[in-house]
Amino acid sequence: MNFATKTLVQLTTRGATLVLGLLTSKWLITFLSPGQYREYSLITDFLTGWIIAIITFGIPQFIYRFYSNSDLDKLNLKTSEKFTQYWSTMMFLRGISFLVGIFLMFVGLYFLKIDNFTAAILVFTAQFIMIADQSFRSITDATGRSHLYGITDFVAKFLIVFLLYFISYLMKITVDLAFLGIILIIGNLFSFILDSILNSKFFGFGKINFTILKESFPSIFQFTLISLLSFLYIASFPATLNYFQVDNIEYGSFVNAYFRIFFAVTTFATILIPNVATAFKKSLETKNKTQLYRSVQKLLFIILGSYLICIFAGPVIIYLIDSGTKYYFTFNYLLYLTPVMGIYVLNYFIFSVTTLFHKEKNDLLIVILLLFFSILLQFILIPTFGAFGAVLVFNITMVLDFILKFRLFYSVYKSKI
Repeated sequence: MNFATKTLVQLTTRGATLVLGLLTSKWLITFLSPGQYREYSLITDFLTGWIIAIITFGIPQFIYRFYSNSDLDKLNLKTSEKFTQYWSTMMFLRGISFLVGIFLMFVGLYFLKIDNFTAAILVFTAQFIMIADQSFRSITDATGRSHLYGITDFVAKFLIVFLLYFISYLMKITVDLAFLGIILIIGNLFSFILDSILNSKFFGFGKINFTILKESFPSIFQFTLISLLSFLYIASFPATLNYFQVDNIEYGSFVNAYFRIFFAVTTFATILIPNVATAFKKSLETKNKTQLYRSVQKLLFIILGSYLICIFAGPVIIYLIDSGTKYYFTFNYLLYLTPVMGIYVLNYFIFSVTTLFHKEKNDLLIVILLLFFSILLQFILIPTFGAFGAVLVFNITMVLDFILKFRLFYSVYKSKI
């Protein structure tokens, strides 16, 4: 399957998945009481979001890098001691991360004074299964088969939406957060099983090699901090808007433009980027300039596609989530966010490449600098310009992020050419 066909499959499945996500949001608003909806938001936005950011442990990046750096065609991956030990060690680390997550969950529930332990554990377990499934996505990214993950993700989301609406409407069962957690577990577990089957020839189980964990500890720490600080960076915008008590219409408009549309559109690109980054890295190491230029062409194609999707899908998404134009600044904010969409995609590409070359220490320093710079700008611009100030801060930090990342990227490029 060529790049164009894979891209078409990705665009189709991600577009359909986006619609399913909107239907899930509609179910939450329709069937959960205001109290349940608030509790769900507390659990997912202020609790499990932080926990998942902490317990990723960089495992998806480790697997992506390991498989990208290996000559897969010359090995039997199910019997190769190198691969079976590495996979078993990463899965052991993933199991440890679940126990850490459960502990942090109980601590968080205590401080947030949420009594619904059952629902919280079920929702967290569903999200953890989804994070565990990222291990298989890393394999598909490294082996040029990302479109398969897009398909299985769509199937899982379809199953979730079908069960939510079927049971709620036809079976007329009283629903609550525990019910939602169970349905999410079923859907995510189904996706996990499908991905394990599709990638079964790429992994096997062997002895756990604690030397791998010891050697990887610095990178585990750095990737964990990158994940946590990146989450904090994204969450800082609505938190600062709330701190300065920005008008509800402006706040809702920014959240719609920032979370519901900008990141939804760029998801199409971020799924395709790892394949391009892997090809770019291999062509750079082999000094194959023809393949190098092809990788750059694919990158430009993805960036152009992101802009086209935003232009055509943006207004449609705005209509679907806010047909009454309650948050009437959404389109204006999206208009000002759109120019940096290409920079955002380019930054993700550079991060993927530098990850393959073990530059996570440099990436961590960049994230720390951006976080503090962003918060400083937010406290300067938001009191003056409101939610539009947040848009300006995001644009400025994206440009700064590109400058810093490109310097790192160029140093890697010059060392290999």
